[in-house]
Amino acid sequence: MKTFFTRSFLLTAFFCSSYFINAQSYIIPVVVHVLHQGGPENISDAQILDAMRILNKDFNKQNADTSQVIPSFQNLIANVGIEFHLVCIDRIFTPLTNSTDFDSARINQWNPARYLNIWSVKSSQPPGEAATSISPATADSFPAKDGIGILHNYFGSIGTSSPANSRALTHYAGHYLNLKHPWGGTDPGIACGDDDVNDTPVTRGWTACPSPANADVCSPLIIENYQNFMEYSYCSHMFTVGQKDRMIACLNSSVAQRNSLWVAPDTTSGCVISGINTTVLNTSISIFPNPCTTAFTIQLTTTPVAETYFQLYDALGRQVKREEINSTTTTIHRNSLPSGIYFWQLSERNKILERGKVVME
Repeated sequence: MKTFFTRSFLLTAFFCSSYFINAQSYIIPVVVHVLHQGGPENISDAQILDAMRILNKDFNKQNADTSQVIPSFQNLIANVGIEFHLVCIDRIFTPLTNSTDFDSARINQWNPARYLNIWSVKSSQPPGEAATSISPATADSFPAKDGIGILHNYFGSIGTSSPANSRALTHYAGHYLNLKHPWGGTDPGIACGDDDVNDTPVTRGWTACPSPANADVCSPLIIENYQNFMEYSYCSHMFTVGQKDRMIACLNSSVAQRNSLWVAPDTTSGCVISGINTTVLNTSISIFPNPCTTAFTIQLTTTPVAETYFQLYDALGRQVKREEINSTTTTIHRNSLPSGIYFWQLSERNKILERGKVVME
């Protein structure tokens, strides 16, 4: 089985021009892994950017359909103040896009303590499951499963997806940030339950959008919040203030290292540098011997900061190695790589610093 990797790094200009930056926002860097075999599941950059646009509007009360929220919940619509900034699109050619479950598709995960990983796939089991995301408590014990798996046709509102499916990512980002379904832990429509949030009424859950007159099933005369993003109603328009508080508490908790996930925006320029700290590694790099036979050494003139990576690509652009650099001297072993010319890239927190090539004899 061959797995091919290609990457597209997003530029600061995109963030500055496309998103309204909230001075009090929590900035979460995002890596989208597109698992595909060359079919329609290899969704376009435009579709991915559209998904990010919708996600950011929903979390910042900029979605136009808040006007459709019924009067009893208008005062509870929250501007959560969380922004998701796309730093990398990772395209992976692999049959795992046809995975039997979302877990086996979670490949090439970036450090989940620093990035929200999203995997877009062609199909999943059981059929009809649009996406999945484990809670922070579960991710704390199983970090390799941390992130969101989603079907390509529920990702954004254009391309292979549609406006009707476009809120799936918002829903599962809520789970990623410790929100439950409003009805609790059972299946929707079975029993009345609670989500441990004070301003979301007890509900049995909705799989279709009811009229307000029919939405007081669990407590007479108390209309349930069927327009909540954590519902299955397909008329979701809002998070509540209580849900906002729960998500912010999650981002300030060490559970699953969510408190290391976000960074503050650069308020001096009104934008962020790829959603990451703007510190630049001022260094130069030497690689020797070059050509090499069994291994080569990377020598830096200064100590690298956290999240400094050395990536190696073959002549077809496939990533064959990716190692974090923690010291001024690092040895890279050739292992079973065939002879040929390879291209390397040194990056610090997704800012590409230097590129070059190394020959393996």
